[in-house]
Amino acid sequence: PAVTDLKPRHVYQYVDLREAKTAARREVEILSHALTKAVEWGFIDRHPFKGEIRLTGERSCTRYIEDWEVVECLALTPKRKSGSVLAAQAYIRLKLLTGMRRGDLLRLTMSDLKDDGIHVEPGKTANSTGKRQIIGWSDEVREAVAMAKDARPVKLSPYLFCNRYGKCY
Repeated sequence: PAVTDLKPRHVYQYVDLREAKTAARREVEILSHALTKAVEWGFIDRHPFKGEIRLTGERSCTRYIEDWEVVECLALTPKRKSGSVLAAQAYIRLKLLTGMRRGDLLRLTMSDLKDDGIHVEPGKTANSTGKRQIIGWSDEVREAVAMAKDARPVKLSPYLFCNRYGKCY
């Protein structure tokens, strides 16, 4: 059978038969993206099921992280000198101290760290008001930023939190 013979019912049947429902949804997402690219590149004329499938998603979190869980994470003993546990601990500390959103915190660059504090343009306001925030330095914030710098796997990356290739999370 050709890829153009694929019908929405086939996708629903696949998801129903697959035991790992979350994995099935991810696989359908990947297939859908591949078919979208095939249309873009001219291999097929029409996406066989775009906009015709509604798969129910996973249930959202039903609880908040408790204080004891944060304490346990911060008490973990790292096995390496940089990355992994140390980076996660630095992230948690800076998050707790500044209250920054995840995306804003992960996009922090070294040039955002200035003499008067951490300069942030929240992603939420970037395309509307463009307001910037300055998070003032305290001893705890300086210590958390120093931990994040030390935990970086790539010292030349422009990002405070970076992966081993120096790219932003």
